[in-house]
Amino acid sequence: METGSEIETEPVEIKVDDLQGYSRFERHKPTASIQPSMIDRRGILYITKLCKENSIFNVLDLKRSKFETIQVNMLSFFLSPQDKAALKRPRGYQTPFSLPIKSPKATNLTMLEMVIECLEEEKGPLHILDIGCGSGALLQRIADYYREQGWDPDKYLMGTDMDESFFQANIPFQTSELTEPLNFQMRTFDLIITMEVLEHVRSPYTLLEEIFATLNPNGKLLFSIPNMMTIISRFSFLFTGRFQHYDGPSSTPEDTHIGGLGHINPFPIQYWDYGFRYAGFTDVRYRTDRIKRGALFFAVLLSPLMWVGKFLLHRQEHKKDSRIYQQNLRPFREINSLRNLAGHGLVAICTKTS
Repeated sequence: METGSEIETEPVEIKVDDLQGYSRFERHKPTASIQPSMIDRRGILYITKLCKENSIFNVLDLKRSKFETIQVNMLSFFLSPQDKAALKRPRGYQTPFSLPIKSPKATNLTMLEMVIECLEEEKGPLHILDIGCGSGALLQRIADYYREQGWDPDKYLMGTDMDESFFQANIPFQTSELTEPLNFQMRTFDLIITMEVLEHVRSPYTLLEEIFATLNPNGKLLFSIPNMMTIISRFSFLFTGRFQHYDGPSSTPEDTHIGGLGHINPFPIQYWDYGFRYAGFTDVRYRTDRIKRGALFFAVLLSPLMWVGKFLLHRQEHKKDSRIYQQNLRPFREINSLRNLAGHGLVAICTKTS
């Protein structure tokens, strides 16, 4: 099978036995028909299968070297089971999205997986709002899943963004400035997605309050931003005074589509956690979309210094004010975690407890 610029034009049948040892998600070993367009130059296949019971995601790297396999397995030793899949998610794979995406592929896939997890937990359709939905690629894929389940996506899904001209999904859409109160004609939602959005907003805490008010009781916010707290980003700030992913901001509106010029909120995790608490969220769980192996290597190498820094942080904050320290205990535990030091994106699941 050719994986370069010249590839076959016929579908390739992959049997279950052929997938032994390559499945990155051990729950499922599907049979799939792989189109040549799903094969990139590194030989990585990304298979998506939507069915009545589940949405199945498998990342297959048919050309992973022995050295790379040993490296991944060694680094996995330092991670929790929750983060191992993020480490094993390779770069350069094709995605299951039919529409163009602006956010990183790993973030889109992680969000899609989290949505499916919420739907499986609920065992039924959820009213979902995607804030800053862009082209609607994520909503379109969720709509495909809804149709597989026999649910009407037009009844349950909605996208909102500042510009409707980029939106291409066949899903209800409403224009929103994101700097003004959200107005959906008294409509509330079970699940709200803000993928790579709040780092662009001038008043992120106000938007979090609006999101909390728009959620139904026990509703969830799926949140992601570029992680500015990786070990590489910290070195970048030390030597250049600039965090990774956060270039110099532009005040000219037409410039915000260029690179990171629209990233204006380089907040560490404790300040996002404050925003969640201030809005009213009490149940907040953190994860990441992809573990960067280079950053993880340096994070493990410098882990003794990180542990000393973590100890000093806890001691100093507890000494200042034990009550405020208790409020910040959750983000303080994450600040120097390997997930935060090496994760590509900061991802959070925030629940509006009733």
